[in-house]
Amino acid sequence: SGVPGTSYTTAAGTFQIYITQRNADGTEPTPWTAGKNLWIYSTGSVSGVSRTVKVAAIAYTSTPTDYYGVYGVTGGVMNGSAATVTGNVGTNGLFNFNGQPTINGSIVFNGSAAGWQSPQSGYTVVTNPNPVIWPTVEAIALQTFGAQGLSFVAAYNDNGLASPPIVNKTVSTNGNGSQTFVGKAGGANYYLTSLSCGGNSKLIFNNASGPITIWVGPSGGSGTFSLKGGAAAVKSSPASPNAVRVYAATNSDVLLNGNSELDAGIYHVNNSGVGQVAFSGTPDIHGSVIANSFTFNGNPTVTAIQGYFSPNATVTYYGFVPPWLEVGGVN
Repeated sequence: SGVPGTSYTTAAGTFQIYITQRNADGTEPTPWTAGKNLWIYSTGSVSGVSRTVKVAAIAYTSTPTDYYGVYGVTGGVMNGSAATVTGNVGTNGLFNFNGQPTINGSIVFNGSAAGWQSPQSGYTVVTNPNPVIWPTVEAIALQTFGAQGLSFVAAYNDNGLASPPIVNKTVSTNGNGSQTFVGKAGGANYYLTSLSCGGNSKLIFNNASGPITIWVGPSGGSGTFSLKGGAAAVKSSPASPNAVRVYAATNSDVLLNGNSELDAGIYHVNNSGVGQVAFSGTPDIHGSVIANSFTFNGNPTVTAIQGYFSPNATVTYYGFVPPWLEVGGVN
């Protein structure tokens, strides 16, 4: 708070402490918001004489350095033993393995609520004290496009750059059809309310000229992102700097079925926590999948590629820094 707090008495006298936020523009709002820089004020009184000093403290943050093939914020389920993940698999919640899938990496439990629903053995397990906080798709859109977030990219997008051009913000291909998403310098941003790719149809990511980002909205909507049947989604190189990313903000499941190939990152984290990424059949994913939760069936394969998504930074400690100042002189 911004007013002197409880008075403490020592053999030398009494003192009181309070804090304010330390903004770059010199303002000191209260109450202080955890994670922000702060001023710590202390008023001490000895023999009727009071002095007030303040010292600056700043928040030191860090971003987890682990990267994940698959992350389930609230948890994940792996059914059977045929699935393979090359890379780390992490959660803030519970994992339920009904079988012995192959994990060529670590199982990473983040936070006190994370762990096995039923004990498992044979895996390399890493336990961290704090949960990893992944921003929602809407929060990422706000950071990318400003105050309008997803509404901005819904109105101003590169849907016309696709081949064929995307109309009505939906993609639906079946049979032997195809849909090509084309990148551009600085990145192409597409906005869809649903995508369904089935039969032997293909999604083609032509990212030679720049990155491709597909936004699926609106936040909390019912639109789907579904690759099923023999559908294939391919691009030139999963390690290309012109990455392909899919951000799904809807409450529906993202379905990766059949024998589809997807060289991209899938990000499906929203405020409600509703909607998972569901793998079945034999999809082959080269990238990273970050989801509210996930379920594996069949024998999907995920190979982690670094650099797709990053969690929020977390405060590791607060440290004192200059200046140390006296306030208001001696009373």
